[in-house]
Amino acid sequence: MRAVVSHGKKDFRIESRADPRPGTGEVLVRPLFNGLCFTDKHLFDGHVERAADIVIGHEFSAEIVALGDRVDDWRPGDHVSVDPRIRCGTCLACRAGLETLCPDGGFLGVRGADGGLADLCVAPAYGLYRLPEAVSPLQAACVEAACCATRALRSGAIVPGDNVVLLGLDDYNLFVAQWLKAQGGLVIGVDGASVRREAARGFGAATCLDPSSDNIVRAVRAAMPFGADVVVVALEDYAPAATDYLALAHRLARIQGTVILIRAYGAEPFARIQPSTAWLKELTIRHFGNFFGNEPARGGRDRGDWQVTLDAIGRGILAAPPPQTELVPFSALKTAGDIGALFDGLPGSAAKIVVDMAD
Repeated sequence: MRAVVSHGKKDFRIESRADPRPGTGEVLVRPLFNGLCFTDKHLFDGHVERAADIVIGHEFSAEIVALGDRVDDWRPGDHVSVDPRIRCGTCLACRAGLETLCPDGGFLGVRGADGGLADLCVAPAYGLYRLPEAVSPLQAACVEAACCATRALRSGAIVPGDNVVLLGLDDYNLFVAQWLKAQGGLVIGVDGASVRREAARGFGAATCLDPSSDNIVRAVRAAMPFGADVVVVALEDYAPAATDYLALAHRLARIQGTVILIRAYGAEPFARIQPSTAWLKELTIRHFGNFFGNEPARGGRDRGDWQVTLDAIGRGILAAPPPQTELVPFSALKTAGDIGALFDGLPGSAAKIVVDMAD
């Protein structure tokens, strides 16, 4: 089979590998669409450690090809959305639905197991979600990123009518913008990439600002005189302005407001915080060490965040992927240079890049 394999910083290669086989409790799937995540970009740029010689790809939909032993709920040909988390299933974090925090866990395409940017992939059966009729495989490849936004709203207690600032319009915050549009709040987006500002405006942001040219504090105060009820921060360390996002969020939030840190890499943004600002304003800080959860018991949701998100896409509440998406045929990735060009082009080349695995 063909696979995109990580060999370290700036060294992702297209290789031929033996077809994998599913073990007990696992399924063999054929990926249909695979979204490129900024985690993949961080790994490509060398900002995040990853085991060498691993097949990347963790945002994907797939068709089931074969079943391992003790898998009874699925059949070959079923189309699924794949939750990439690998869990032990017995620790406190797993029992709470926080599989990403499992001390013995892993993540398809990141650590512990090969991912979905390949012709075939093995995935745990417990991480599969059947696609509703209204959700296409292309849309289903976006559930992982959208699920992060679902958890941000729920855990951050964002309510209808809240004034919200989105610092960094990455995949997560573009889905946050869509949820907020349904809630009727005032939304201001901030990002240096024009294609992402365009996407956010299409999803209901009243104003989108460029940190390289706009006075963010002045613009937010003009629209939200008492400050933002909630500031959602995506620390895009590939964007120079993002280093100041977290400190800026403390300034933009109102008294007793909330700062939600939805994505974070590196120590520098934290070093720029003045804790006294948060203390004097009595801010609530929500930090996502676990980007997306699936805590079905919280808030009485028996479906969990993943299924809630999948259903929201099917009902048209969330548009996935955004219109400014670049669709790349897997067959076009022939060399390491082809792969590198995709990651080097982010974040400005497209609001989202999705690889069509069947093409």
